[in-house]
Amino acid sequence: MLEVLTTQRLVMREVRAQDREVWIALTGDRDVWRFIGPEPLTADQAWEKLLVKAGTYALTGLGNWAVCARDTGAVLGEFGFFEAYRGIAGTDGMIEAGWSYFPAHWRQGIATEAAIAAHDWLDRTFPGQATFALINGQNIGSLRVAETCGYAQARRFEDDRGVQVLMVRTQPV
Repeated sequence: MLEVLTTQRLVMREVRAQDREVWIALTGDRDVWRFIGPEPLTADQAWEKLLVKAGTYALTGLGNWAVCARDTGAVLGEFGFFEAYRGIAGTDGMIEAGWSYFPAHWRQGIATEAAIAAHDWLDRTFPGQATFALINGQNIGSLRVAETCGYAQARRFEDDRGVQVLMVRTQPV
């Protein structure tokens, strides 16, 4: 089971089946998805993605947290680490970091607070492990979150979603 992380404002817990409806809402939100994929997910696709994320820990020791408000328990978004094999030079076998939040929680420092807590966990659990994040070049907020956590731009390239920025973190901050 993925460790529960607690910060000043957040509780980060494993995703679970009861998160289905909120997960459908998050992955179906056009504002959230504009930086991630060509189209928001359908309910079936969202459920499949939630099942994959929930099962990742059993296979790799990595996983996704539901990022919840500490005072209400409401799910604000998600943060996770996973092994991605995207075929991007130099990243296969590295741990990828990824996150998304409902727009109502953008620009409040929540993503940064969760990312710092998650990277502290990663540094304790997988010491010295390099990580990367693949971020749309227009997603200034996520680029700032990554930089705060010690990521540096390694490469920029274009794909069907526009300019992508490969950010790499080799040392804890």
